[in-house]
Amino acid sequence: MRQSTALFLLMLIPIASWSCSGESASPDTSRADGATSKAGKDGSAGEIPPSNLDVAPPQDAAPSPTDGAHDGASPADDGMNAGDTEISDSQPDEPGSGDASPEDISPADTGSGDAPTDASTSSDLTQPDSATPDAQPQDAGPPDSATPDASLGDSCGPLDKNPAWQVCERRPGFCGVVFTDKAGCQAVCAAAGLKCARVFENQDNACAKDTTRPELSCDPPTGHGSDYCECAPSGTCKPSCVGKVCGADGCGGSCGSCPAGQQCNTGQCGAPPGENEDCSKYPFKASTLLAERVGFGRNTTGGDPGKIYRVSSLGDSGKGTLRDALESSEPWWIVFDAEGEIRINFDKPISIKSNKTVDGRGRKIHVRNAQFKIDPGTRNLIFSDFEASFIDPKDNVGDLFSLRSTGGPNPEDYPTRNIWFHHLDLHHAGDGLIDVRGGSNITISWNHFHDHTKLMLHTKTTDDKASPGMRITYHHNWFEKITRRAPQFAYGLADFFNNWHQHWYEYGAASIDDAQFLSENNIYEAREGTVCLKPCPDPNPHGGGNDFTVSKKAVVNDWAPDKTVGFVKSVGDRLLNDAKVTVHQPEKVFNRQTYYQAQVDPADDRLKETLRTRTGPRADYCKK
Repeated sequence: MRQSTALFLLMLIPIASWSCSGESASPDTSRADGATSKAGKDGSAGEIPPSNLDVAPPQDAAPSPTDGAHDGASPADDGMNAGDTEISDSQPDEPGSGDASPEDISPADTGSGDAPTDASTSSDLTQPDSATPDAQPQDAGPPDSATPDASLGDSCGPLDKNPAWQVCERRPGFCGVVFTDKAGCQAVCAAAGLKCARVFENQDNACAKDTTRPELSCDPPTGHGSDYCECAPSGTCKPSCVGKVCGADGCGGSCGSCPAGQQCNTGQCGAPPGENEDCSKYPFKASTLLAERVGFGRNTTGGDPGKIYRVSSLGDSGKGTLRDALESSEPWWIVFDAEGEIRINFDKPISIKSNKTVDGRGRKIHVRNAQFKIDPGTRNLIFSDFEASFIDPKDNVGDLFSLRSTGGPNPEDYPTRNIWFHHLDLHHAGDGLIDVRGGSNITISWNHFHDHTKLMLHTKTTDDKASPGMRITYHHNWFEKITRRAPQFAYGLADFFNNWHQHWYEYGAASIDDAQFLSENNIYEAREGTVCLKPCPDPNPHGGGNDFTVSKKAVVNDWAPDKTVGFVKSVGDRLLNDAKVTVHQPEKVFNRQTYYQAQVDPADDRLKETLRTRTGPRADYCKK
């Protein structure tokens, strides 16, 4: 809203509603419990207590409309598209959808056993990804025990009639169901006209299988009072190893075995649950880092743990420097013998080659002025546990990380893929922090993003074509007082769960150009109040001008007016201080379980505190 419009609106507000204090907060209805606690300006955990005012402090308000080059003009406050539903914190949250069945996790992060963990088992391949196209990994498909037959329709209907049977997952010709009456999986599946394909222990108090315990057998029956059954079509068994590197194929065969010292969980090899880091040795174990992979980037392997590059110099270039390691063709696993600030020549970007891991665990590393270039054809990269920023960022000049690639409708169409950004602290850049113009199979996890205007533009390919094959997972990130684009996502599939969006200035995230945006169990905490008596500057670098309104737009789907809208599904999101999520045709948004499983934590105060204290680099790794 421009200043003249804002002043006109202010004239319409009754004088009695203003206060000289200039400070207010909106009530926090945060789900149904109504619990409130103090949240300070320093980003500490907790909600804002209710107030009798509705006026924001001058320093916290939305700036003027965006630059328009990529974002377009800000939509009108009431401008919604046909079929949109706006969810706010005055409405009850949608209950869990079952999109995210918990999987076994390996607690590589330190912390209390009750706190959510970012360690999830996945494949622990130690060899670098081949740079040849014929070795490109395929997009993970359904983790079915048998390939569904779409002609069968919904076979699970008969199971719904038995109150002791609960269907957790249903697809054509496939049912995942928990029984609690000692019926056994053979009988349960037969009632649906299917056969028992796989049996697991069921999780307590959840409609999900427990993959932390060994898989059971269909025949002979287990005799248990309750189990989780996977029912597949009768007749010829169709084995499936899509998305798996180990475990059963659903028909009595095997998808492969794991190397010594690793364990198969949900079709992936990884560190055994509960494995402890050997803090007496450095570098730390590669397996404990790789066990934390989740999402579309879960098959990223990075460098070869057998080829260690030790950064011994904090210089820009030369032997023993970070640049030397990243620009090498060798599949380095990069660790740090030197700690401190690494200053890079801003006019000489770092051009990263494929098959690299930057492992900064247990070290304090701050890379200044580096433009990390990930050019077309570069893939299989892991960036973990370090800080990066510009010293004197110029408006729209330079991304911290820029990914470029051609693409198409499928992830394998992207030469740039399999990239993982993990436990990073990114802030103060000229343009984007992580910009993706063509790329797929990417995970962005456990990062702290702050003090920045345009965080992440994930859009068309480098040849200016649509990117429907883009797949990105964003989980357990803390977005603190950013302006916009966290992310702005177009065309592909975005899985956004367990993030904390705190005090944005224009909007939190955007789904445009037919993107499918799945938002689950996130905390969206708008700034308090609605308007400012004095101009409200955006404090972020190059954040724009002043305004008099406080944005409540947590997730939008029409931010760029020259673009088509995106699809948005919201499940279990927690909306604070009148935050709003625009839901649009949620039935068109993908199902996570079609691609992978993930542990999704409740959007409660414990999640907020976990993200506040454990996102960003773990310089104290193995030092507690």
